[in-house]
Order: sequence, then structure tokens, then C-alpha cells
Amino acid sequence: MSDTAEPSALRLVVSRSHRSRLTDAVAQRLGITHEQACGSVGLKCGLLAEAACDLYLHVSDKSYRWDNCAPEAVLRAAGGILTDLGGTPYAYDGSELQNRRGLLACNAAAFEHVAPVVAGFAREAGILR
Repeated sequence: MSDTAEPSALRLVVSRSHRSRLTDAVAQRLGITHEQACGSVGLKCGLLAEAACDLYLHVSDKSYRWDNCAPEAVLRAAGGILTDLGGTPYAYDGSELQNRRGLLACNAAAFEHVAPVVAGFAREAGILR
């Protein structure tokens, strides 16, 4: 994992096909100018784990726990963090399968700077209540 903490120096990995206005707003607020697009949640978390990127947001409720459980294990083993957009870790107990509150994956050094910004925009967008 990268140890980049300065938000404007973060490298954002984004979806090739599901770009959101919330992602744009977060990137603008944090001053992020470097972006890379790629496919699945697993690939994006892999880029974070190998320190090629620092931050990933998935703001849709169109993903499921099976999409992020293995990527989260890899990311956490590398020292990263994966939560919902409000900063709450996901539970894998079967009580809920859909990721209704999106995904935030980040290096640990930047998480405390990024999480409040992401949560604020997610609340404004009605993703978090």
C-alpha cells in the first residue's frame, strides 16, 4: 500500500463504465488530478494493494458483498481500508447482501482525510441517511 496522506497527491482509480458526479465532486474537493480507469472491484483493490493507486469510490448500490469480500481481504492484508461511503466496515454475516451504501477503498494514511469528505457528499446525494 501507498503511504500517501496528502489528498491532492492521491491517485484515484475509477470505473470505466460507471462514472458518477459524486466521484467527480470528491476528486475536485480533495484536489485529485491523477486518475486511472479499470474494470472490477477486485482489480481496483488490487491496484491499491500494489500501491499503484490510493483511492477508489463506488457510489452505486449495484454491487454485492461477494463483489468485495475477497478484494477487501487482499486490501486489508496489504494495509488498506474498505468501508461503505460513511466509513462503516461491511459485515459478511449474511444479514445483508447488497452494498446499499457504496464502497470506499483507501490507503490507511489518507483514510482520515478522505472519509469525512466522501461521507459528506454521500449524505448530500441521499446515499447515507
